[in-house]
Amino acid sequence: MSAARSLAFVALVSLLALPRPAHAQDVVRQEVRQQPERGLQRWAIGLQAGPLDLPRGHLGVPFTRALEGYHLAMGLVGRWQTSERTALNAGVGLPQGGLGLSLWVGHELFARLARDQRAIAALEIYEDAGFSVGFAGPDYYARHEGVFVGYRYAVGGPLAFGVRLPLGVRVKWLRGAFDTYVESAPLVMLAPAVEPLFELALGFRVRL
Repeated sequence: MSAARSLAFVALVSLLALPRPAHAQDVVRQEVRQQPERGLQRWAIGLQAGPLDLPRGHLGVPFTRALEGYHLAMGLVGRWQTSERTALNAGVGLPQGGLGLSLWVGHELFARLARDQRAIAALEIYEDAGFSVGFAGPDYYARHEGVFVGYRYAVGGPLAFGVRLPLGVRVKWLRGAFDTYVESAPLVMLAPAVEPLFELALGFRVRL
């Protein structure tokens, strides 16, 4: 009996080791493609830069030493995908080069437009309506009173509150391991004065 059991065990292992038929392999690949991304209900963090501000601001990373030179608004951003179609976003830094240090949050609704069969890249569109709160910044006085009051007002002075209405396009890479995006982000400031601002933002995030 012992020899018979040993032979049966060897036969079973041999059958399991045989290569699967081609159709079975196709079924497995299809199941893997249909699985949700590991990024679901996971955090991602990254950086955002604003290469275009309207009106142009004087805060951010300078490209020249001149006061009127070009500056790149920067921010640290985070994202938490809460479902198959929604996420929560937040950022701290400069939401626009003409504002001071701020915090912004948004509730994202997104839709997937396309994904390649190997799940290397996926194209999505989204909206991320929310609000921004922070400091008005020195450019506030430049815009409204024609004077430059100094960079200290980037983290001081009157508080600024506004509504953000970003619309963007995002590419997720390697099943959501990281993503890159570009978005147009109109801001309607409500305090300390009502005025429209705009930023074109580029971003990069890595999933934790």
